[in-house]
Amino acid sequence: MKRLLIPLLLATILLSGVTCGNENESEGKAVVWFSPPGLSVAPLEMFELEVWVSTSETAQAYEFSLQYDPSHVLIYGIEPHSDFDDDGQFFIDPQIDLPAGTLSGVVDLRRGSAAGVTGTFRIATLSGWSYTDGETTIMLSSGGIAAEDGTELTISSYNSVVIVTP
Repeated sequence: MKRLLIPLLLATILLSGVTCGNENESEGKAVVWFSPPGLSVAPLEMFELEVWVSTSETAQAYEFSLQYDPSHVLIYGIEPHSDFDDDGQFFIDPQIDLPAGTLSGVVDLRRGSAAGVTGTFRIATLSGWSYTDGETTIMLSSGGIAAEDGTELTISSYNSVVIVTP
């Protein structure tokens, strides 16, 4: 049964028109998504979700917060990804509220003379833990990506669904 859940989730996402490739890139816009978009895990299992961005603009900084129902999973950690990060740490440390199911204030920027990045790249990796059967949607509750000139890009974002099943 578990092996069928991932293909069904992916088919649902693809049929609903969600895309994560370069076709969504356009001037002044960015697409943010979680990978994988759907995940099936057993209870008491650790998992990871990556946060990806695709934009034709040069991204110099980002900020985001996410939210989820903590009754089935916990997001307990987040690490910057070297695709964007240039010093191995966030500019502002994120705040994790396990009981509320929020991770807020994830901020990073390219420093000094380091140019921003363009195209499709990872910005962070989330670490989670499942503990009881059920389904949880991980979603961006807010977010912003700034171009080199400081203008904020328009963001389209897509959620990830984590299903905990024995």
